[in-house]
Parts: sequence; structure tokens; C-alpha cells
Amino acid sequence: MSYDELLRLQPDDPFWNDGLFTNGNEPWAIDINTQRGIRFLASLKRSREEHRRIGWEARRAMRWAIVQRNQLLKTLRLIDGLQVLEGGVLQVVE
Repeated sequence: MSYDELLRLQPDDPFWNDGLFTNGNEPWAIDINTQRGIRFLASLKRSREEHRRIGWEARRAMRWAIVQRNQLLKTLRLIDGLQVLEGGVLQVVE
């Protein structure tokens, strides 16, 4: 079975039955609404985790952008402080 096929299996597929099933009358085993609720709760947890990961990624991107900006400003200040003399010689202007 391929990974894609595994992902397409429904929760009630016999594949998931690994032997003794002693809780056959529990709501999570027979009630469609309870099963939906379990799936929605799992989806909510995944969404929260994804939201947290996006936050981490945004913070990393902001740190990178700030470092790049600071390096660019430093370079521009350095360039602004240079003066070209005759013969193409650069001199720092204080």
C-alpha cells in the first residue's frame, strides 16, 4: 500500500482494526457525530500547531530582514562617507 493510499483510508476501514475491539459500543466507536467531533478536534489541534509554526517562521523572517536592513544601512553609510579622488583613489571623509 502506498502512502497516498494510506492517507485516503477512512477511519472505519478494516485496515485500522488491529485485533480485539472491546469498546464496540462506546460513542467514539459507533456514533457518527462523536467521530466527526474527534476528527474536528484533531483538525483544530493541527491548525493551532500550523499557526504556531507560521508565527515562528514570521519571526525568523523578520529577524533576517532586520539584519539585512542593518547591513545595507551600514554599507550605504560607508559608501556615503567615501570620496573619490583623482586617479580613482577612494578616501574616507570624516
